[in-house]
Amino acid sequence: MVGGKKARISAIDLVRFFCAIGILVHHYFFYFWKDDAGLGTQPRFRNGIFLVEVFLILSGYFTVKHFAKIKLKKSEESIDSRFKISIKYTFDKFKVFIPYIIIAVLLGFAYGVINDNFALKRIIAHAEALPQELSLGSGLMNAFLRIYHVPSLWYLSLLFFTLPVFCVVATIKKKYVRNWILFMFVCVYYTNYWYGGFVGVDGIIRIFAGLSLGLLLFEFTEYFKTIKLNTLAKILLQCAELFFIFYIVVNLFSRGDTIRPVTNSPYFFNMMLFSFLGLSFILSKQTFTHKINFKFTSFLGAISLPLYLLHMPIQHFINHYLGDSISFKKALVLSSITSIVISIVVYLIVRKFCYKKAAQ
Repeated sequence: MVGGKKARISAIDLVRFFCAIGILVHHYFFYFWKDDAGLGTQPRFRNGIFLVEVFLILSGYFTVKHFAKIKLKKSEESIDSRFKISIKYTFDKFKVFIPYIIIAVLLGFAYGVINDNFALKRIIAHAEALPQELSLGSGLMNAFLRIYHVPSLWYLSLLFFTLPVFCVVATIKKKYVRNWILFMFVCVYYTNYWYGGFVGVDGIIRIFAGLSLGLLLFEFTEYFKTIKLNTLAKILLQCAELFFIFYIVVNLFSRGDTIRPVTNSPYFFNMMLFSFLGLSFILSKQTFTHKINFKFTSFLGAISLPLYLLHMPIQHFINHYLGDSISFKKALVLSSITSIVISIVVYLIVRKFCYKKAAQ
């Protein structure tokens, strides 16, 4: 089995960072917004939950890209051998995540203890939940039982269990049959069954659907790269990409209830479609976006993971101590800046003591 060297893509790093920011803002509105009428409406970033799908799609894309670069030996083509390789790949990927998971869970534990006024019974209850959190079992827990820990961890938790199975599917040699089956699956799922579930079977299916869309993105991008476009066509594609971004941002700012966005609707399907096409433009280098090339963007992409995992306990700390003394907007800005700063500090510490360079 032979692999290739990975290279970072600046535009994708920016996508990751802004998705993490969007999820951060969505969660603050979700948990702490209180409207005067008491209707429970979330006025902004109601659809921020959608941004997790972008992370899932990118995870699927880069996983398939990895296996496309390596050459399996004849003895490695059986399902059992491919699953063994997939398990190794999953563990290698998650080695990078472990320090952030530990820090996020302990930070959430600290908030739970403080919020419950150091009540001994509650401390014991939070401590009993720690092994399950730290062993990536949070995606199998009831969301309300881990509200003070790290609800965002469900993504990595269920990804850990789902990724090996997806890798086995991704390495099927008869890819045309595989691609068509996955195409039907994601179309049916995103038009009929997606509602943002993130616990148990619902979360596993959501993870697998996002990874599958990432596989289709890879296949589409590889084909898209072979098409030669003139300058005018690239300008038109760039305009389309800017429209896609505008459409997604506008829908992120839509109003709605605090429980779930309205799903199975045309605008949600369009958000998925435009994200798919926009990412394909970037990854196939058919628009001018791929020319973005700054070292700082790699840094932003790298801190997106700790920002995603750490922001919610930090938000609860900020709201716990300052929520009643400052305005909602000030609390949102303060919690956002604090989350970014702490994520940067944590990233630098982890990079210094745990690993030198994170893989994309």
